[in-house]
Amino acid sequence: MFVGAIPRAAQSIVREAVGAWPDSVPVQVLCSGNLTVERCLASLGRSLHGNDVTLYSCALGSAAAGAVLPVRVAHEHAQRFGWLDPYLQSDPFSAAAAIVLVSRFAPAVGKAGHPYWDRLVEGFRRQWERVHPQTTERLRRGLPRLDSFNVGGCMELIEQLPDGRGIVSFPPFTKGWGYEVLFRRLHQLFEWPKPAYRTLDETGLAAMVDAIAAREHWVLALPERAERLEDRLLGVAHTKARGVPLWFYGRGGVRRVVVPKQRVEPLSIARLGPDESVSAPLSVRPITLGQFNLLRNEYLNRGIVQAQPSLAYAVLCAGRIVGAFAVSHHRREGSDAIEEQIGPFVYLMSDFAIRPTRYARLSKLVLYAALSREVLSVLEQRLQRRVRAVLTTAFSERPSSMKYRGLFRLLSRKESQPGDTGAWRLNYWARPGEWTLEEGWSQWLAKHGSVVAAEESGQMATEAAATG
Repeated sequence: MFVGAIPRAAQSIVREAVGAWPDSVPVQVLCSGNLTVERCLASLGRSLHGNDVTLYSCALGSAAAGAVLPVRVAHEHAQRFGWLDPYLQSDPFSAAAAIVLVSRFAPAVGKAGHPYWDRLVEGFRRQWERVHPQTTERLRRGLPRLDSFNVGGCMELIEQLPDGRGIVSFPPFTKGWGYEVLFRRLHQLFEWPKPAYRTLDETGLAAMVDAIAAREHWVLALPERAERLEDRLLGVAHTKARGVPLWFYGRGGVRRVVVPKQRVEPLSIARLGPDESVSAPLSVRPITLGQFNLLRNEYLNRGIVQAQPSLAYAVLCAGRIVGAFAVSHHRREGSDAIEEQIGPFVYLMSDFAIRPTRYARLSKLVLYAALSREVLSVLEQRLQRRVRAVLTTAFSERPSSMKYRGLFRLLSRKESQPGDTGAWRLNYWARPGEWTLEEGWSQWLAKHGSVVAAEESGQMATEAAATG
């Protein structure tokens, strides 16, 4: 239901630290987001107070505090979205539920006449009388009870807080990205008393940290180690390989360290042997993320930092595994701009062929399968939305990737960033569903199905895996 999340390990560190404070100390959360901190602290029985500046967070926080947040559809969008107004004015939980649901199709704002976005909005409107009451009830049950919620900036609030109130904060970590940018379209759609506040740039964030650390009871999460707070280090949580490590500082609790733990599960399907030939039929089978991790750990280049996909599939020839791929449907920074260019997309997070084999271009066969009509149908059913493009990123020592050329089109070419494998970061995209699995098999067999020497095959397969 909620957008964004704080890892459970991070919640545990905060809960343990706050639990060590005297029972009488109330808790003020700064930058509440989706109220994850408030929810994890609710069972401690303390007086809880929230704060934020975005409409999404303020709608949730106001409902949790039993307060009314005046919201209505902006005049310029009344013709298309005016039907939402009655749900924004009945009670705080109804308004919050409407904001949560609208956030899922807010990218449609300003795109009237676009077939995809028009159908998405109409689909939500047809189902509204069913999903809105359900979401309202889930919020009534799921939101913590807050004693107050402040609609305003962090620094402005800190200056007004009584001395005895403890502070917990996960401030925004990345300049130009976060809830405010994520919900830009949402803010364009609605009129509400948006607060004026000081922006947390590098200087503002430093001032906020100093103001919090000067108090008696506090917990603060930062994306990097702060030497000046070393004596107040509570722990570090790095729960995902590609995730931002969180360094916790404050008063109370003991020091904790949390590192990534990858789940691996056995996969009993036979794999193509080094001396075996591939044969039809080409097929795709869903596998668990643990099974995908098993294959990825064995065949993907070790220099590639692994992230958690949404869905994973094995690619088989005559029942034997020849490779695997995984996709992610999570939106990220720049998704709106990319969709403007290529349409609604899924991200091909990882794709690779097994090795060693007799074939140099077996990784191409995995791509033919991933772009097939059958896979497109499955993805749309699982994700419950249209998919018009597949986007992926290759890390290469050269300004183009032989693995994706011919099947994908180059979207952008940038020099690599710290931590990347290779000199170039290449974004490629393709239109899925232009062939069936059988047709993809025939095309690959005609173009790339020749057998090569074993040593040449191993070398080329390793190069292909490095772009995965």
